[in-house]
Amino acid sequence: LALAHRRLAVSVFDRTAAPSLGARPARWEAWLLVVLAVATVAGARGLGSLLVVALILAPGAAALSLASRLPGALALAAVFAAVAGVLGLLASYHWQTAAGASVALAAVAVSGVAFAISRRQAGLGVP
Repeated sequence: LALAHRRLAVSVFDRTAAPSLGARPARWEAWLLVVLAVATVAGARGLGSLLVVALILAPGAAALSLASRLPGALALAAVFAAVAGVLGLLASYHWQTAAGASVALAAVAVSGVAFAISRRQAGLGVP
């Protein structure tokens, strides 16, 4: 995703202008769906479908709440996913809980912290 973020962003955000900018929207959308399908199938086998949804959505949503540009959001999402993985596995080890659920909970917790920081930066306060 990081290597193709420009063409992917153009294809997703402005499908009509994408061909004039050298991107093929149908190809990039298909590529994104293949990557998402592989991640879902690989994760669902070990974690279950509900946890996979949390692990796919939470880091990206957290990153988008803090980043102003797509490359930064992609990098931040990778960092958030790695942090959630480490925190979840540590929690699983110390509290003897299921690893998949602990990692998913950590991902949601990281997202909550990111949303709180985002609201505070926007001057909205934290409810």
